[in-house]
Amino acid sequence: MKSDTKKLILTEKDILGRGTNKIVYYHPEDKNKCIKFSLDADDKSDLRYELIYRKACRDKVEKSTLLTKYFGTLETNLGTGHVFELVRDFDGKLSETFESLIIREKNSAKVREVLTLFKEKLFEEMIITYKIFPDNFMIQRLSEQEYRIRLIDGIGMHVLVPVPYFSGYVAMRRQKRVWEEFLKQLQDKFGFQDIVG
Repeated sequence: MKSDTKKLILTEKDILGRGTNKIVYYHPEDKNKCIKFSLDADDKSDLRYELIYRKACRDKVEKSTLLTKYFGTLETNLGTGHVFELVRDFDGKLSETFESLIIREKNSAKVREVLTLFKEKLFEEMIITYKIFPDNFMIQRLSEQEYRIRLIDGIGMHVLVPVPYFSGYVAMRRQKRVWEEFLKQLQDKFGFQDIVG
């Protein structure tokens, strides 16, 4: 018996980005959404761990300004996809990644300002990340003068028992270590000196 459920058709032209174990498509019917698929056959993907985190820490996630919205699953011609908010600026343009800002402006005051705000919000909201990369977060312009940081990847932990999800003390210790690793990465890759500690 055939299903009456209509599947969304995705094609190569809808691809937004491709990573090691994930591929992301523009939602062809909603410019403010994207659709993520895991490429990991054994389902130990970043996406799986992010969804576990979102479920385990639902209250924190719902209050977060850093995290994008998650809208659930959607059946497509490529299988089941996960629908997320696509980060756009007030003028409809795709928001810029932190890595893009660094490449454009190098080690400028603006880059440091964004980095400072990101650190402040990350520790204020205590969002757990397994790692931070410069292309994991975006600068979403809310107006010509105002912006906020949005975290789009690297969320959650690749462990069976994620103690930091439920212990503020353990979460703080862990995130400080992740942040230090991120700063070292910025120093090694982009030559940053005396950056936000």
